[in-house]
Amino acid sequence: MANERIARLVGHAFGDGYIHTTKFYLIYTNSSNSLHEYVTHMVSEEFGDFDVCQRKSGKGVRQQQFSAKVGRTLHSQGAPKGSKIHQDLSVPNWIRTGTQTLKTSFLSAVFDDDGYFRDERNCMQIVLKHAKIKPLEASLIQYLQEISKLLEDLSIQTSEVKHDQEKTKPNNETVVSKRIWITNKVNFQRFRKLIPIQHPEKQIKLDNMCI
Repeated sequence: MANERIARLVGHAFGDGYIHTTKFYLIYTNSSNSLHEYVTHMVSEEFGDFDVCQRKSGKGVRQQQFSAKVGRTLHSQGAPKGSKIHQDLSVPNWIRTGTQTLKTSFLSAVFDDDGYFRDERNCMQIVLKHAKIKPLEASLIQYLQEISKLLEDLSIQTSEVKHDQEKTKPNNETVVSKRIWITNKVNFQRFRKLIPIQHPEKQIKLDNMCI
């Protein structure tokens, strides 16, 4: 079961995927049609053909809903179910201690979904930001440190985990976000070589950063 397709899909469950808490179906929400096609391809390759429910989020972003079999399998391999800002997250051990291919497949999904690629001439960065409720701030730091360790295992250097912002929601719940980032052309080039990005706009920006 532990293969690069599962690692990639587990990565998407940490990103823009959502496994329903009780029904276990997987919902993937992203504005990139290219990413939707790639995720569908990964699901088909691993699980065979399934009916896929097409819909839009409340904000009008494209969503695809996959079978509960997909969600249950990913959850059994360490993918979170339910709200990610309300629970501890940790990169599954089989990925952290696995082959380079497993690590790069997981990271590809995480950065395709949540990575920000800044290619301005005076500020080039690959940024990854995540958020959690304030009581889980330590868990947030640990998760980002695990991502940094995966990158460092690939000889890609990252910043330390830094505070981003803190917001109080209308329900008085405080959400804190933190980030890590990558700079330096050598790191960008190694990232492009090892971590295949499918998002077309991010591909273009990463190419610009490697020149």
